[in-house]
Amino acid sequence: MNQLFSFEFKNRHLALILSGLTLLLAFNQPWTTSMDGDSIVYATISKTIAVEGNWLTPVYQFRNFFDHPPLVFWVNALLFKLVGSEEWVAKLFSGLCGLGVVLLVFHMGTRYANPYVGFYGGLSMLFTYDFVKYLNKCRLDMPLVLFFTCALYFFLRGVEGNKKGFPLCGVFAGFCFLTTGVVAGGVFLTGFLLLLDLKKLSLLKKKEIWIGVFISLAIPGLWILAQFQANGREFFDQYFLWQVSRSLMGRNRPYGIFYYAGHLLQVYWPWLPFFIHGVVISFKETEKTPLWRMAMIWSAVVFLAFSVVKFKIHYYLLPMFPAMSLLVGRSLDHWLSVEKKQAGIKIIAMVGIIASLFLAVSPITFHHNRYPEIYKMAPYLKEVFTEEDLILVYRDQAGITTPALYLINDKLEIHYTYKVETLRNIIDSHPSRRIFLYADEQVVKEEPDVFIGFFPFIENNGKRFYSQDPNLRLSGSIP
Repeated sequence: MNQLFSFEFKNRHLALILSGLTLLLAFNQPWTTSMDGDSIVYATISKTIAVEGNWLTPVYQFRNFFDHPPLVFWVNALLFKLVGSEEWVAKLFSGLCGLGVVLLVFHMGTRYANPYVGFYGGLSMLFTYDFVKYLNKCRLDMPLVLFFTCALYFFLRGVEGNKKGFPLCGVFAGFCFLTTGVVAGGVFLTGFLLLLDLKKLSLLKKKEIWIGVFISLAIPGLWILAQFQANGREFFDQYFLWQVSRSLMGRNRPYGIFYYAGHLLQVYWPWLPFFIHGVVISFKETEKTPLWRMAMIWSAVVFLAFSVVKFKIHYYLLPMFPAMSLLVGRSLDHWLSVEKKQAGIKIIAMVGIIASLFLAVSPITFHHNRYPEIYKMAPYLKEVFTEEDLILVYRDQAGITTPALYLINDKLEIHYTYKVETLRNIIDSHPSRRIFLYADEQVVKEEPDVFIGFFPFIENNGKRFYSQDPNLRLSGSIP
């Protein structure tokens, strides 16, 4: 035991501990369900690409999907083709990107300060609520955070004089564009403000920095040109006009300018005081260190940009977490003695080992399933639904039935209606198709006339599917 506690950690040991913790959080209990609505939408899109081979224009529910660029869908589709379309495969790329972010934070902290800064910086991000929440999902967030962080890391290398730095920054900025669109502009704004702060605007004369800009625009530009050629005005209206309108107008999310400040006050604990302290000591230093200046500017750019636009979702702040984590790591390195930092690492390593063993054998499910009724109904609905059927969802959130689309049949045609007139028009316009109606029990009580001519045939947790066939029966029953 004394030998164990006298063990001296090297950089590779610290990286291994962080890697183990990240993989534990990303892929624990793979036999359980943890996908949310967006995850299942994106997994369905990726699966459709893998099956149908249409790599240019993603398709979701029989329409072209222009809500986001396709890079993550392409990667997931490739994984589906190589490995299979199980749920853990859908979450694989996101989890690996999260691992990449944690290790890159560790590398940056170690390279520009010391291993303790890198380790505790990576640890603070790994134990941040929003980061952990979206680590094991099939979403765009973790890839975006990784590409954003890589872009700014290589920009910093370019500032140091590395000739490959700025071009590589352009590559990853281009990947940002091809993941979520204009959010990648934060890379350029952060880089420009860093040069201004360091009084190095003369670097704008270097050809390498403009090569990087060209690469960052060429990567998404090729896809945009191909889309214009294939889909014309439809692509322009849905991708550009709708995205801009949503960001400026807010789309039923009337949050004020202080929304994100309040969110950080709620979820960024216990790290918030250390982040503030990290900002203070970095701001006060007499000699400007590029990493800490960039971390402050990086955090401010993401925070202020999303605070100004009207459309706000809390996980939009994820790209600033690596910068915040580096500042937290610097603060903890300042406050803790070497003995306490060493002891903390050993405790964390042992806790990680114990947690891994516990999760491997524990019958307790730790993942939250937002759609338990659909997941329970899915095996029985597979017995009934065919690709020729029409599913109507009445007065219910669109996201609630996306698991049905993913788990039952990715060819199902689903329409969401909120008005009685629209519902009846759809029914009248499809007289020869078999129609199923999905609704909540409360809706049936409030508007019983809507369901005349439909008969319930499966129900779970207040969610019901109705059919026009009174004789429809399933061989199973919901437990």
